[in-house]
Amino acid sequence: DSSETDTALSFNGSSQYLSTGGTVGLWGDQTWEAWVKPTGDCSQGTNATAFGSGNFVLFCNSSSWWLSFKDSAGSWSGYKTTEKVVRNEWVHLAVVRSGSTITFYANNRQSKTYVSSAWVDSYTQSVYQTFVNIWIGGTGSAGQYFEGLIDEVKVWSEARTLTQIWSGAHASEDISSSGLLMYWDSNEGSGSALSRAQRADDNFNLTPSSPSQWVPVASTTSSG
Repeated sequence: DSSETDTALSFNGSSQYLSTGGTVGLWGDQTWEAWVKPTGDCSQGTNATAFGSGNFVLFCNSSSWWLSFKDSAGSWSGYKTTEKVVRNEWVHLAVVRSGSTITFYANNRQSKTYVSSAWVDSYTQSVYQTFVNIWIGGTGSAGQYFEGLIDEVKVWSEARTLTQIWSGAHASEDISSSGLLMYWDSNEGSGSALSRAQRADDNFNLTPSSPSQWVPVASTTSSG
């Protein structure tokens, strides 16, 4: 028999976050997704960032999930979603940008965002075109650290459908998949490097701050 343990990264909500050394330019079609397990309820009234970049963040604030893109003028616009933060439960979150249209998904459903005094299925916004770092667990700014676990972070240079997102959420991604720009599966389980899965590139490896950030979340056993 052989066994394999799936691990995630834990973030303390006060000082731990990860940032790539390299930068990417991503202002066309794109999809951001990850499994997230908040251990706090995000009721503190600050933007606790789960993942994103210098142009986009997905964060929780006042017990709800929010998303924000920086527009072409360089200004941030944050929009609340209908998805509530549930402490100690895993949820798969995804943000899709198709052209200028932005849509948010939680697990296998589309959620609404609150824009211009109304709840809408999707909204449109321009995007700031600059090369940026990618962040997991925070931005490095005070009050913007996430408390909880994060796993299976994927960034695509294409607009994925809900069917594609939800199907891929339950399996390790094929690293040769078309459009897969970044993928961190967090399965190293120990050590000081979280490697970008689809190719060796030190500029996009991430460095956890301590061994305690590695947390086992599941194990599988096979015979043969």
